[in-house]
Amino acid sequence: MTGVSIRQAALHEVGEVSAILRDAEAWLQGEGLPMWLPEELREDRLRHDVEAGMHYLAVVDGDLAGTLRFQLEDEEYWPDVPAPGSAFVHRLAV
Repeated sequence: MTGVSIRQAALHEVGEVSAILRDAEAWLQGEGLPMWLPEELREDRLRHDVEAGMHYLAVVDGDLAGTLRFQLEDEEYWPDVPAPGSAFVHRLAV
């Protein structure tokens, strides 16, 4: 392994983000550990978050190897956690 980097996903890469998440979900399903609903991982559902700069891609030796969603506030799941000084990682998949 010569190079590992993590960078923000570009809007034209929403398909790649979706594919990585769907592959991870298929593996989890096979292990009896479902994590996400299939409709949550569709490109049209992920597009807004990718456009908002929340999704990142891990690249290893030039190949996409993983993704995650990073946000500084999470009103949906953690509404009681104040935004200043907090950070959340969701949909981590390799």
